[in-house]
This record gives sequence, structure tokens and C-alpha cells, in this order.
Amino acid sequence: MMSGSLACADCGGLAHALPGESYTEADVPLFDDLVSMLKEADLTPTNAALLAQELEGRSYTEPGRSLRRLEQLLPSLGILELLVAHRPASMRKAEGILSLLLHALAGGRSQSGFMPIATAPIQRVKTGEGQG
Repeated sequence: MMSGSLACADCGGLAHALPGESYTEADVPLFDDLVSMLKEADLTPTNAALLAQELEGRSYTEPGRSLRRLEQLLPSLGILELLVAHRPASMRKAEGILSLLLHALAGGRSQSGFMPIATAPIQRVKTGEGQG
């Protein structure tokens, strides 16, 4: 981890740690399950950003409320209820991990088919005789 960022071993994308969030080795199975569910959903970066907004106020609502909303919007998360089994701490942890993953997916816009100008190949344009 470098300055709050970690590269995903699967896709190479950067994930940034959220303030106040911490995860242990015991959270890896939940993280992996959530990654699989989001892969199955085949989200675009724009859709991931919209879903991430659903989790913005999660610290101020009861645990699980944001999860239930996301399950309505993203059916592939339906099994999540079984994984966290209505345990407030587990629900809050799942919300945090989902927020982290959705923000990472939303940041993947460089793979949208558009190329950032800094990496675009330089093309010479002929402007007139004797000019390159």
C-alpha cells in the first residue's frame, strides 16, 4: 500500500482507502465475494459512480439501509443479505467495502474507449508547402 492506495491484484487498478475504514485478513472473503458480485454486474464507470453515491451517507443511517437500496438497483448483490446475516457490524463493513470498490470502478474511466490527451500519439499535420 502506498499513500493510502493499493493496486488490485486482479485488474491492476488503484483502490484508495477511505478515511475511517479499516479491514483485516478476516474481511478478505467478504471483499472477494463483493468483487465477484460487481464483476457479474459488469458495471460501467459511470454506473459505478452513481451507485457509489448511494453509499455516501451510510455513516449517518442505520447499518444495512444503503445495502438494501443497492440490492434493489443491482440484483447481483442479492446474496449479500446472506453473507452479512443482518449483523450491524457486518453490514457496515460490507457498505464500506462496496464504497471502496465502487469508487475504484468509477475511477476506471481511462478504459472507457477515450484516451487521455497526454497519452494520445502525436500526429503531424501538414500546414503548407515546406512546413511539417
